[in-house]
Amino acid sequence: MILTKTVNFKLNQFNSHHFKRLGYQVEGKEELDVKIEDIGKGTMVKIKVKCDVCGNEKEIGYRKYWKNFHKYGVYSCSNKCSMFKNEKTNLEKYGVKHQCQNKEVQNNILTTKLERGLISNTIEGFMDYRRIVNNLTRKIKKEIMKSWNGFDYYDGEYIKDNFNLDSNDSLYPSIDHKISVLYGYQNGLSPEEICNKENLCLTKRRLNSSKNFKIEDIFKQKIQSN
Repeated sequence: MILTKTVNFKLNQFNSHHFKRLGYQVEGKEELDVKIEDIGKGTMVKIKVKCDVCGNEKEIGYRKYWKNFHKYGVYSCSNKCSMFKNEKTNLEKYGVKHQCQNKEVQNNILTTKLERGLISNTIEGFMDYRRIVNNLTRKIKKEIMKSWNGFDYYDGEYIKDNFNLDSNDSLYPSIDHKISVLYGYQNGLSPEEICNKENLCLTKRRLNSSKNFKIEDIFKQKIQSN
């Protein structure tokens, strides 16, 4: 469970627009205390949490907490706690240890993720946001390339040799933002958060184009279902 009730944000032109839409008074302010339920799921701000299995308390990024909670239905602080709670819950609900063994659950998860991925592309000021993200991405590109193991992030295919292809080839490696740029803008994430190393990966140009504005979890689910 989340112990943190509010998070302090330094306001900028992008998150100010987001918080104003949620009803916050942002005029004349440089910082703002925001309710935890109003921050975007991809926000990397640190929060204090408590493990729903063993009671251990720790401080982690909100994005990491949300991904953990979304996957298991509870927050678990370790792989051991995750396995214990997930297997117990699934046995009680579905009679199997893993949700993936239940076809109905698979379909429900897929439907929910697709519904949450329906986002608008008509947001005022998006082009300015995109330009800043592009500039920041170019600055960190060399660092990402040095640490890359050569495998496509989404389907696991080795594609490092694909740099020998024409740069316009559909199999040519390209950098992708796991949390899409449009999703980040709509949810008040700063360009710096979207360009964080943890949010960047390499994939084939055709997969990057296919992903479009989808966020990471939804796109992975789509690939796995094909």
